[in-house]
Formats: sequence, structure tokens, C-alpha cells
Amino acid sequence: MLFHSEYSVDTEVEKIGRVLKLESIKNGNVWKNVDILVFNSWHWWIRNVAKQPWDYIQTGNKILKDMDHMVAFREALTTWAKWVDSDVDTIKTRVIFQGISPNHYSGKNWKEPGVKSCSMEKQPILGTTYPSGLPAASYALQDVLSRIKKPVHLLNITTLSLVFIFMGGDFFWRIWMNLGKEGEEKEKREGEEEKTEKKGKKVKGADMAETDEYDGGEFSVREVSANGIRMKTTEVEAKLDQGNIEEAESSLREGLSLNFEHSLEPMSFGFLGLSFEFEFAEQLSEALVYKWLNTMVYEPLTNLVMKEEARALLGRLEYQRGNVEGALRVFDGIDLQAAIQRLQPTLSDKPSRKGRIRSDSQNTVSQHAASLVLEAIYLKAKSLQNLGRLTEAANECRSVIDAVERIFQQGIPDVQVDSRLQETVSQAVELLPELWKQAGCNQEAISAYRRALLSQWNLDNDCCARIQKAFAVFLLHSGVEAGPPSLGSQIDGSYVPKNNLEEAILLLMILMRKYILGKINWDPSVMEHLTFALSLCSKTSIVAKQLEEMMPGVYLRSDHWNALALCYSGVGENSTALNLLRKSLHKHEQPDDLMALLLAAKICSEDSHLAAEGVGYANSAVSNAKGKNEHLKGVGLRMLGLCLGKQAKISSSDYERSRLQSEALKSLEAAFSYERNNLEIIFDLGVQYAEQRNLNAALRHAKQFIDATGGSLLKGWRLLALVLSAQQRFSEAEVVTDAALDETTKWEQGSMLRLKAKLKLAQSLPIDAIETYRYLLALVQAQKKSFSPHISVSQVDDDKVDEFEVWHGLANLYSKLLHWKDVELCLGKAKELKQYSAEMLHTEGVVCQGRGNMHEALSGYINALLLDPSYVPSKILIAAVLSKVASKALPVARGLLSDALRIEPTNTMAWFHLGVIHRDDGRLADAADCFQAAAMLEESDPIESFSSLL
Repeated sequence: MLFHSEYSVDTEVEKIGRVLKLESIKNGNVWKNVDILVFNSWHWWIRNVAKQPWDYIQTGNKILKDMDHMVAFREALTTWAKWVDSDVDTIKTRVIFQGISPNHYSGKNWKEPGVKSCSMEKQPILGTTYPSGLPAASYALQDVLSRIKKPVHLLNITTLSLVFIFMGGDFFWRIWMNLGKEGEEKEKREGEEEKTEKKGKKVKGADMAETDEYDGGEFSVREVSANGIRMKTTEVEAKLDQGNIEEAESSLREGLSLNFEHSLEPMSFGFLGLSFEFEFAEQLSEALVYKWLNTMVYEPLTNLVMKEEARALLGRLEYQRGNVEGALRVFDGIDLQAAIQRLQPTLSDKPSRKGRIRSDSQNTVSQHAASLVLEAIYLKAKSLQNLGRLTEAANECRSVIDAVERIFQQGIPDVQVDSRLQETVSQAVELLPELWKQAGCNQEAISAYRRALLSQWNLDNDCCARIQKAFAVFLLHSGVEAGPPSLGSQIDGSYVPKNNLEEAILLLMILMRKYILGKINWDPSVMEHLTFALSLCSKTSIVAKQLEEMMPGVYLRSDHWNALALCYSGVGENSTALNLLRKSLHKHEQPDDLMALLLAAKICSEDSHLAAEGVGYANSAVSNAKGKNEHLKGVGLRMLGLCLGKQAKISSSDYERSRLQSEALKSLEAAFSYERNNLEIIFDLGVQYAEQRNLNAALRHAKQFIDATGGSLLKGWRLLALVLSAQQRFSEAEVVTDAALDETTKWEQGSMLRLKAKLKLAQSLPIDAIETYRYLLALVQAQKKSFSPHISVSQVDDDKVDEFEVWHGLANLYSKLLHWKDVELCLGKAKELKQYSAEMLHTEGVVCQGRGNMHEALSGYINALLLDPSYVPSKILIAAVLSKVASKALPVARGLLSDALRIEPTNTMAWFHLGVIHRDDGRLADAADCFQAAAMLEESDPIESFSSLL
């Protein structure tokens, strides 16, 4: 556009007349939105009073009738310079000052005294200097420009204009007339085209703009524009429809003036404050000025537009029309390598031989050309994807990224990058791994993801977050094992993931950190994927930490508590989890939340002292399992059965215990009727029947569980072996343990080997039992050496052989054989692993009692009880020692045994010692009952407690 602002600063009409304000530049808001600003102002400052377009000059608060024009010119330039520094974004807008346009009104200046104008001159002044020197205004201009902070380019035409004295008014008048005729003819043709156009909507764009929206049964007309020229694509599209790509390209190049060697890169220009040294300049049309400046002044700023750019425009047009195959035919004609070789030198950051960096305008033009070609190849990849040619599409998309890396060898800078080029790069980087995935090339997809995240593409936060999330999901669910990143991409001292899970967790944690810092919007699926990933390695405490760092409002308060409770429960912090659930299930929150009720019931089912509370949660869950949640009623009934079974163990009366055990079995049977495929219910029923000494029913359920699972779960074999040992079928139980050992890996064999050792001892084979423990110790040492640091702690607890239990079990074995030195040795090893434990203190007491040190033995048992008040073996032996050393202590001993039987009603030794105390106290009938109970329980006593299965 041409903006007529003679002085660059403002001229306003006030009551006193026209006032030239040297410190005001309100028109600047209009000038900001163009790509190139061209300023020129001096010629207007030398006009006399009759021709000057102002009456007064305002400088500061003073209004003057007139002042020194050179001083006024410098002050106005200073105001303009301040405006450029404060208001112009020179990354987007190029600022050019055309320089001082001199006059030729006095021949003495070029050594021809008496000549009043240059109209009769026919040739330039020879040489490179003007006889009278440069005008004073040029020095003022250079001084002001030297103090501007932002880049302003001086198009210095002063000397050239001075020596070319023959290019005066008559010369330009002839040029303008010729251009005017051409312009009139073109305007006439455009007017006729507009009349014939009845429907359609023009859409303007920087280099190509179009729309293909369907409106009222007609498609709107597209336009492309370049070099300041717009043309409708009707003719081009018609030739494309006929398959004449070369003719369509020719029409496009001709219509947009892309045929001559140098053409203007598609931009918008602003010509501000233009001045001419002839009086008739004000009579010229804006179109003529525009065309003359395009042709005569700004051609040095133009960029070479080759065949690739024209094809890129044509291909994009076809793609946006929906003609994918046609677009592909057009794109096939683009030579990407040739375009890269042409663009690479101008876009590199290396200085020239003279040490000068490329100009900003050249950089912008080259980036724009690069964006056209690279976008074309990207659209070619999209076209191939739409046609199902995925491998070809991925290779084309990769070529875009390879080209960018060759053009920007140091990575894409953070600033001064064409927005369309950056958009194309971002889209290509995001598309490439998706194409490889669709093509089934998973390793290539992994490499593309890592390349996208490790190279400098200057991606925005949202694009980078999408890539990170997609890669994390791929690592978690693709089933493809990704090796560690290549050594070339690793930074010294940085963390390198060792497997898929670690890499996915790292990516998801980065996304969570970005959200917390406010860089991206909240995506709930990120937390879901992170929870899944950390649950796989039993690191839900990290999920809890992430939840605690959440900003308020992301989750509802009760949902937040429930999620935290689930996380803490996953790492065994049941007390914390239950407290959170109690808050969530408060009557003022969500007391009927089914998932919270079930989780609370499950936590309570693992602790006898919380079982009564768990019964309440389970009953509420069963009551609320209605409608769409009907399928969860079986889960609620199972939790109810488990809580009732735990509650029965601490019941104070036999009647209450029997009632609770009966209700527990009924609840589990009802749960199984709802969930026939839930094998865990079968196992729970087997354990409940075993604890109630219904061994035949327990055996049936144990076999049913093994058959249903195919023997893949170790706890089924353990249940079967314990039931058989309770039936005194030790040899068969040993066969079961051997079968289980054959079905499991060596790291999972710890519990079965301990069970086998106890079976050997029960069959009076102590040497074999000791050999089994030795094998266990060898397994411990092997596991220590092969234990990988990236395996989680929970995996250690589940799979690793517990070395403390091995040494303690071996100590118990030697104590039964009365090998006290060996017992002390084993206890020493166990103490190195766990300094204080009720089991170890109890065994030390057994050693002291075996050696006749009753007081020391009693101290050991008491210490064990102090450490664990519910440790039943110590209660029994304290009672036995007290009954022997002091008859007055029989009531205390009787109380301890009664308390032991309350905790373990089926403990044979407790019943036996209680019978002894009744006998010594003269209660023979009670003693007989106790001895009978001990004898009956001994016949069905397993080698390990059934409670160890839960």
C-alpha cells in the first residue's frame, strides 16, 4: 500500500491551522502490519511556504510559525527512530529507509552555472563523487540511523541520484506514461473478469490462499497471490483436471510473474512518505507507483523462484481440493535435493569470506522458499498416507526432516524462523513416527520418536507434549522392546532408561512437570498412563506424590482422596490409605462411593482388628451394587466373607466364632454364584474350610483351583500341600511340592523349598531337611549376584527368597535336633539381617530353655512379646515356664494360654499346656477336655499355619 505521510510525523488540523507535530507519530499503528516498511521524507522539508502542507510547527510544548528545516528534519527523524525501537517487531517487519533524494535545481552544483534544472541533461556526471558534495540532510540521516537499536536498512540512493542528473522529471514522465498504459489495460481486463464472476468468495493470502468450503451447492473460487499479483485458479484447475500439469504450471508462473529470472517473494509492502523531484508526482495513481517501485527499486530484494516453488503451489492447490492422486503427480516433479542445495547456503549461519552475516531480508526470503518446498514434500507424504502407501509416506516425511537438518545444521534457532516453515517442521516431526507405526516398522518408529525429542526442532510445548505422550503410550502398550538410546544421543551424566517401562515413566513424569509449571493444559489420560506404568513396577507411591502436587480443582476432593488411598494401599501403607478413605466416605462427602467402599473393605480384611469395620464397608458396598454396578455385588460379598473370617479369629466366644465363620462361608459361596469365573473366590473358600478343619472341602477347592489355573499360581500348590500335611499325608504333600517346584522358576521356589524341608522333618528325615535349607541358602547367594537394580522392591518381596526366614528356619530345625551351637550360628546370621524380631528373640529363649537357663529363657520370651504382643508361641512357652517354676503363677499362665487360644483357636500346643495347668490345678475334667482337643487338632495340624496363605 502507499501511505501518504510526507514527514513521517503527524500533521493535524487544529483551530489555528495545520500543525506539524515533530514529536507525534500516531500513524504508526497502521504501518505495523506489513512485511516491509519503506520510508522517505526529506524532499518535503525543502518546500517553501507557499507549497508546504503545514502552517505551524510544534516541538515539545512550543508552537512556532517556522524554524530551521534541517533542525526540524533531525527532530522528526529522532521521533521516528524512537517509534521503530519501541513499536516495530523487526523479526516480522523489515524496515528500510530509502535515503535522501537530492534536487537538481542549480547547475552550479554540477559545474554548469546558469542552468536552472536538469531537464535538458542527457548523461550522468562522470566519476563517483558529486562536485558540491552530499546534501547536509544525508549526514543528519546517518547520525540518527546510527543511534537506532533495532536493524534498519538504508537503501542509499543519494550519490546515485546526484550523479544521474539526466534522470529528472521528463525522464520519469515517459516511464510513467508507458507503465500507465499497461496498467490501464490490466485494470480493464480484471474489471471484465470480476463482472463475469457471479459466485465465489475471494480469500487473500501471503503466498497462496484458498478455500474449498461447500456453500449452497457451489464451491468458492480460489486465488493465489505472489509478487503483489493475485490470480484466480480457475484456468489452472481446469488444466490440472485435464492432467496438463506442465501447462498448469506455466499458467501459474505466467500469471504470478514467476517466469523472469528475479521476481519478488510474496510479501506485502508499505511505501511511506514517498517523495519525487517533479511537481506532477501527486497526480500519479497508487498502482503506478506500486508497479514502478516493484520494477525499479525492490528487484535487488527479490528471491529466485524456481520450478519447485511453482510446483509446490500447484500441488498444495490440488491437495486442498481433495485430489490426492493429482497432488501426488504434481509433487513428483519437485527436486528436493536441488532445492536444498540452493537454499542451504543462504540459510546457514556461517559468515561469508568477508566475515559478514547474511542480511535479514535474504534470510526471510530463503526461509519462505524453504517452507514452500518442504511443505510440498510434507503434503506428498500425507497424500501417500491417504493412499495407503505408508512406507513411501514415511520415507518422504523423513526426507523433510533430513532436509531441515542439512539446512539448519546447528538446529532451528529460537527466533527469526518463518512461521510456515516452523509449522511444516513441527508437523513432519510429529507425523513421521505415526507413519512408521502404521507401516508396522516399530523400531523405526522408536527411532523417529527419539529423534523428534532429542534434536533441536524448536517445537512448541503442545506439539512436544503430544509427541512425548504418544511415545510413552507406544512404549507401554506396543509389546516392542526398545533398546536404550544410541551413545551419540546420550549426554554425560544424564539418566539413561534401561527398558520400555523406565523410558515411558520418564516421559510421563516430564509431562506432569510441564503441567505443574503451567506450560501445557491438563490431560487426564497422562495421569492414567502414569498410574498404569508405575503400578506395573509397584511404585504407586510416586503416583501419590504426583497427585499431592496437583493444583486444587483438577480432581474432586473425594476422588483425590480415593486415588491417593489406592496408591498408598499399593505400597502397603494401609493405615494411611484407610484414613483417606474414611474422609472420603464421611457422611458429608460420598458415603456411597462403591469403589471407595470396596477398597476400604479390602484393606480391613487384611487385619483382624479392623475386620469389624470392614464388615460395615462391605455390607454398604453390597447394598449399593445396583443397576450398572450390579456386577460388583460379587466383589462386595467376597470382601464381606474375608472380613467375617478375620473377625472370627479374634472373637471372644466359641459361639460367636462359629457364627462368624458360618457367615463368612455363606458370603463367599454367594460371591461365587455371582462370579463363577473368579478363581480367587475358590481359593478363599479353600482357605476358610481349611482353617475350620473341614479338610475334605478344603482339598476339593484346592484341586479345583489348581485345575482352573493350570498350576500356574504357586499359592494353589501350597494350599494343596498344607491340606495334605494336615491329613498326615506327608509323602503325597512332598510329591505336590516337587510338582510345584517343576512348574516355577528358581526365584519363586523359596516358599515351596521351606515347605519341603518341614515335610522332611515331619517324616523324621532331618538330614534331608538340612540339605533342602542348604539349597535354599545357595539360591539366596545366586539371587544376590543376579539381582538387577532396576527391579522394584515389591518384586523383591514377592519373588526373592527371604534370607532372614531361611536362617531362622534353619535355626528352628537345629533347635529341634538340640544342636545349640548350630542354632546360635544361624541366629547370628539372621541377626545381621534383622537385628530385632519377635521370632528371633523367641528362638533365643528356646536355646536358653534347652540349656536349662529358665530365667534367661523367660526373659527372651517376654522380650518377644514386648516386640509383638500377639506373638502366640511366646505366650505359650511363658505359660509353660511359669507353670514349672512357680505354682502361684498358674492363673497368669492360664490367662496367657487363653489369650493365645483367642488369637489361634486351633493351636495344638496351647490346648496341651492349658490341659497341663488344669491338671496341676486339680481341674481334671477341664484338663481332659483340653487334652482331647489337643489330640484331635494334632491329627489335623498342618506343618505351617493356613493363615500364612493369606
